[in-house]
Amino acid sequence: MSRQTSLGPKQFEQLQEIYRAACRVRSQLPESHPASVTATRLIAAFTGQDAEQQGAREAWLREVRPAGHA
Repeated sequence: MSRQTSLGPKQFEQLQEIYRAACRVRSQLPESHPASVTATRLIAAFTGQDAEQQGAREAWLREVRPAGHA
């Protein structure tokens, strides 16, 4: 019996690229810039953490393969 995931490899790669782009935006702009604030919120949504608690930001992208239905 095979296990199906809710995301295929292409969609997972797209999510990784969105996450990396948000990290680049946040690192290149001041914290008060609206794009940086939005990037910080997006990163927090990806990691499931508050903006202040982003120690292991990429952990979920490296270690977790989403499966099932949300």
